[in-house]
Amino acid sequence: MAEQSTASTYILTFAQEILALNTMLGNYSNAMVLIKSKIVPDEKKTEEQQIKQVLEKMSPEEKEQLSTIAQQTRHYSIQAFLKIKVLKDQPKFKIIDIDFENLKKQYQQIITIQYPSFDVIQDFVTELNKVYVSSVFTEMLEKSQEYYAQLATMSGGGNQ
Repeated sequence: MAEQSTASTYILTFAQEILALNTMLGNYSNAMVLIKSKIVPDEKKTEEQQIKQVLEKMSPEEKEQLSTIAQQTRHYSIQAFLKIKVLKDQPKFKIIDIDFENLKKQYQQIITIQYPSFDVIQDFVTELNKVYVSSVFTEMLEKSQEYYAQLATMSGGGNQ
């Protein structure tokens, strides 16, 4: 029973982290749109250099907001990556079609670059969403939810 509880918690937490990453991707996108709207085009500079120039001119409040979004994105990316790293070797997960090596490269960029490319984050989140929508994961998620519903009923939580 303890093993089932641990597995169920693991699956439910992983699902929540993927959903949180979807939200963070939207937040990161909004922040990058704002930054890119402030870029003064300069053919001599790369987009990365131009973004850096905008970041230098941002107010402390804007920098703090962007930093918080980037930190939260990294946090959920780390949590989800650690779980997928373990789950990928489980027999049931071997049939899910993800490119783990590419996911690993994206993850490295997300955790090592202060403000990673939106495209890298989007690709990382998209790959994780493949797991989330797979029939194998959906089945495991449903079983985890059923397990917790049974526990609630057994402990009297379902009668209140």
